Amino acid sequence: MTKVPSPDWLIGLEERVVQALSRGVKPLTAESVLSIPISELRYLANLTLDEVLAVRRKAALLLQRVPPATVLSIWSGSRQDLIVERLTTGCSTIDEALGGGILSRGVTEIAGESGAGKTQICLQLCLTVQLPRSNGGLGGAAMCISTEEVFPHKRLDQLVPKFFARHRQFFDRELALTNKIFIEHAASTADLNSILDRVSTLPPERQFRLLVIDSIAAIYRSEFSRDQGIAKARSLIQIGGKLHRLSHLHNLPIICVNQVTSVMGATNTEDSLVPSLGLAWSNIVTVRIMVSKANGNQGMECAGRRTLRVVFAPHLPQNRCEFVVCEDGVCSPAS
Repeated sequence: MTKVPSPDWLIGLEERVVQALSRGVKPLTAESVLSIPISELRYLANLTLDEVLAVRRKAALLLQRVPPATVLSIWSGSRQDLIVERLTTGCSTIDEALGGGILSRGVTEIAGESGAGKTQICLQLCLTVQLPRSNGGLGGAAMCISTEEVFPHKRLDQLVPKFFARHRQFFDRELALTNKIFIEHAASTADLNSILDRVSTLPPERQFRLLVIDSIAAIYRSEFSRDQGIAKARSLIQIGGKLHRLSHLHNLPIICVNQVTSVMGATNTEDSLVPSLGLAWSNIVTVRIMVSKANGNQGMECAGRRTLRVVFAPHLPQNRCEFVVCEDGVCSPAS
């Protein structure tokens, strides 16, 4: 039997274990080892539980990017790599509900039905991220990965002059805003993985300050069928791992737009729609936000009025607020 060359990160393990992994796991990478359930890894490589755990420890150490921190170092602010900033949404009502804005570390999901205002919030974030930190921005560029047909250029072109008029003291011309919004299109999970790999290799001085995926559900709904649940979950875990590494390495806010799925037998309207992609994706999300069309007293939809609800977040209680989508963008409702 031909001996398969082993990756450097497996040095120290028994040769028999390395060869078994090389034959059973393809590609044999630290990411793939951690994304495969322990029971399946044992089956694929015919290893004992202790051997699998030893392999996973090796993989985890290789991928560990943030060294352990003490409570004192976090409290004192001496660990710059753990500082969490806030990115303003440009709407004071939403910012208040989110405790100051979007977290700069972790994955924030914005889910909701079609026309609820998900993309509107994302487009406005692509503009507010360019504001200086003193005004709630992060002073950098944005990348938007579009997976659904055509990127909404016309709506962005409508927002830019309005935003420039409100913040002209920070920008010399409107073109300066659009020049810092980079657009990529992904039609498959392979495309998305490729884009994320390229972003991760950018030097710090060229790194983006906001990453938006609109939407994460579109790719998975078209690429995976109902009987491919395991492969779908594995892919989600791989993508989620890359998103979290990018976010924590570069203090990069990541926004993932998600679609919703109907729940049969729900007793109220709020519970009748849940975010797509199931539990595997929910475990990846740091902050989950749901947006919906607001209804009036008679249950009729109020034009432009929307409701935002914080479903879960590590730093916030469940909360809700109303906002308005208008020609100028996303803003607080008139009193």
